[in-house]
Amino acid sequence: MKNKKQQNILVLTDLKENSKNVLKSAASMAQMIDATIELFHVKPARKVVTFENQLSAARSIKENYVAVEKQLHSLATEIKQSHNVTITCAIAFGNVKNEIKNQIEKSAPKMIVIGKKTSKKPTYFGDKIAAFVVKNFDGQVVVADHTNVITPDQTLSLGLIDVPTTSEMSEVADTFIKRAEKPLRSFIIADKNEVALNESSAKEDVIQYVFERNDNAVKNISKYVAKSGIDMLCIEKLVNKDGVNFNDIVNQVGASILISKN
Repeated sequence: MKNKKQQNILVLTDLKENSKNVLKSAASMAQMIDATIELFHVKPARKVVTFENQLSAARSIKENYVAVEKQLHSLATEIKQSHNVTITCAIAFGNVKNEIKNQIEKSAPKMIVIGKKTSKKPTYFGDKIAAFVVKNFDGQVVVADHTNVITPDQTLSLGLIDVPTTSEMSEVADTFIKRAEKPLRSFIIADKNEVALNESSAKEDVIQYVFERNDNAVKNISKYVAKSGIDMLCIEKLVNKDGVNFNDIVNQVGASILISKN
């Protein structure tokens, strides 16, 4: 009997200095859910083709392709040896969003991993790309923290935000929940008149923190996440519907963020 086809994790990389830590976390998660990894990089065409002459432009593309391929394979080789995970590489030149969308359709991944933005300067693998992926991918997305790296044998410290029960999480999230230390931490954002009601509904295996809905809600949650040593925070895909800004969570919370499609 043939083994069930392995799941695929698409890792989007900008090949910056923190790319290794993002791939380490992705490789650790791949081990947890028995998945392979495809490491994908897009080079914006405007950064490659700087010559009007067609021959010179073609030569520039080829040279850039070779350089990027070398970087990708060097990164992939190091991590797949240390984490014992299958990693393949793919490169594209063109419009970043279009090429990412094309690769998602081609690869049909179970999950996508992208690193958090580390600079205040505009970057093509920053907040806008993460939000673009969440909007256009009908699956799980992890925005990986660069400093809080997930390791293969780690017992995850997991938090949930605005998710009433773990039964509402996806299959991938459920795998992480089963590996997580108990009790879980649940962060609920509620209107002032709902705070007491939510505090009384906590389950035995969940410690629940209820925050009044205001401009400081995400900032306050971030403090509790750091204090509790949480590695990964799971949120529902449509978290913005309750007035919680996606970018605020990604930028302010010092943990990897799993955006789960239930």
